[in-house]
Amino acid sequence: MSPDRLPPRWRSDRLLAEEWPRLRGPRVVGDDHGFVVISQHRDGPDVAGYGDDERPARIVADLVAAGELAPPLAWLSLPRTADLPATVCESLAVRPLPGWDWMSVDQPPTPAGPDGVVRLDPVADAEVIRDCLAEANPTTEADPAGRHEGGWWGAWEGDRLAGVIGAGTRLGADGRPQRWHLHGLGVRPSVRARGLGTALMVAATRGGFEAGAPWVSLGVWADNARAIAIYRRLGYHTDHQRRSYRPER
Repeated sequence: MSPDRLPPRWRSDRLLAEEWPRLRGPRVVGDDHGFVVISQHRDGPDVAGYGDDERPARIVADLVAAGELAPPLAWLSLPRTADLPATVCESLAVRPLPGWDWMSVDQPPTPAGPDGVVRLDPVADAEVIRDCLAEANPTTEADPAGRHEGGWWGAWEGDRLAGVIGAGTRLGADGRPQRWHLHGLGVRPSVRARGLGTALMVAATRGGFEAGAPWVSLGVWADNARAIAIYRRLGYHTDHQRRSYRPER
C-alpha cells in the first residue's frame, strides 16, 4: 500500500517506512503537524500516532468522544510528548507502559570485530536460544521461529549460550525484506559487564548491512541509560520517543 496517503512530511520517516507495508486498510486522521494511523488487526484496531506536542493524543481523545474509536484495541502507541489522559485510557481499556525509544543507524559500526560471536542456526539452535533468552531477557517476545527472522547470533560458554541477539526483517513497499530490526538481545547475568552485549550488537548490525539493509533499527526502554549509551557509541540515534498502551484483556 502506497505511503502517499501519509502527510507529506512523514513519507520518508524511517519508523513509518518500516510499519506502513504491514498495515491492513490504514486510515489516516490528521495532518503534517500530527496524525493517527488506524489499521485493522484480528484483535481490534491498531492505533499509532505521530507528530508534535499534544496533537496525536488530542486526535485519539476526539475519536473516542465521537464514538469512532472504542475497545478492544490491538495496540496503541503515541509520542511521549503528551500522555493520553487517564479518562481516555479508561474508555479505551488500555494502560500506559514505560516509555521507549526507536533508534536507527545508517552504517555499520566501527568498533573492532566481535570476539567469540558466531551466527546461529535459528532451527537447529532454537532451543538453546530460548534457554538463553529465558534467563538473559525473559520479557522479550523475540523467538527464532518467528516470522521474517533475518538471523540470530550468539556467544558460547561451554555447551550453553552466554548471550544472544536476533534480527527481524521489515518488508518494503514491494513486499520483499529490506530493513532489519534488532530484537532479543540478552546476556546471562553471570557474564555481564564483559562487553558481550556490545559484541552481539556489532555482529547483528553488521549482518543487516551485509544483507543490504539501508539502515538497522531497534527499540529500547527509555530508562535503560546504559544500553542507550552503548547504542549511541555504535552510531545509533534516536528517531522517535514513544509510549505504548497495552489493552486490558
